[in-house]
Amino acid sequence: MVVPLQEAAQEYKEKLEACLKTLREEREKLLGRKTAEGKSQEYLKWTQAEKQKIVAEFQQLRQFLEEQEQQLLAQLEKLDEEIGRLQTDTVRKLSAQISHLSKWIGELEGTYQKPA
Repeated sequence: MVVPLQEAAQEYKEKLEACLKTLREEREKLLGRKTAEGKSQEYLKWTQAEKQKIVAEFQQLRQFLEEQEQQLLAQLEKLDEEIGRLQTDTVRKLSAQISHLSKWIGELEGTYQKPA
């Protein structure tokens, strides 16, 4: 059986249109994915920027804490030196007082033991 040319052409035209419809649908899906991929790229850029911001903030915090640590350690060192000076002064003063009291006691004992 021979199919007339117009019928055959119509049949192929319908098949071609069906294929075109499928290809267009696939193209739309891919375009949707491309758009989603573009958004993913934006999110990746944003997360990288946030990461860099966080790293920078923590670096600043570390530097601040190190500076604070050095300042506090320097203050403690000064306090240690001051305590050492006070301790030395206190011992020196106590030694002087003990020496003075010992001399005074010696004088009193000498006076006390003299015959009247």
